[in-house]
Amino acid sequence: MIIHQVKKVIEIDPNIYISINISGYQIKYSNLPKMIADVLEQEKIDLKHIELELTESVLHG
Repeated sequence: MIIHQVKKVIEIDPNIYISINISGYQIKYSNLPKMIADVLEQEKIDLKHIELELTESVLHG
């Protein structure tokens, strides 16, 4: 979902959250957490609307 769509959904229902699926690899070998934080700050989206979901591969690695 594009960030502008996320903002529109949150405006329609401020009690909603958006799930983002991520892998352990993305956390370990990238700057994904910082990228997410930067986009949320830049777009003025409160972190309470975002839920990060780790893929099952994290449990096996």
